[in-house]
Amino acid sequence: MNSLYLTTAEQTLFLALPQKIQEGWKVEAENISYEESEAKQRVRCKFMKLSPKIQKSMSSVASAVSPEGMEKWVASLDLQSLTDDDIRELFYALGPVSIGRILERTIPLVQSDTDLEAVAAIAVLRHVIFTPLKK
Repeated sequence: MNSLYLTTAEQTLFLALPQKIQEGWKVEAENISYEESEAKQRVRCKFMKLSPKIQKSMSSVASAVSPEGMEKWVASLDLQSLTDDDIRELFYALGPVSIGRILERTIPLVQSDTDLEAVAAIAVLRHVIFTPLKK
């Protein structure tokens, strides 16, 4: 059984997918409580430590960072060619709200197990980076 960490809105989108695609997945409630702002996202972007290749690409959007701009920029990258460190930095900079918007746009497009695995990977990154540790 594979876990999908989804918000209530994302769960609704997942449950609208064909039953065949849902098979084998367990939905876990994602309960991140996070107030986002463009200022917070700019600060996270400012402190990113990216590889030189990605840093050069980032400089083209750095002056106009907005949640939508960051989402568009990340969507334009070939994530498979990035290092694990770059992916972690990018998703941290995106923040849970932007990651949620990406998931909400992506889930309805899922047509295969491979597509759903990509959704799960994004959701796990958000969960690991932004879910507070339990005490």
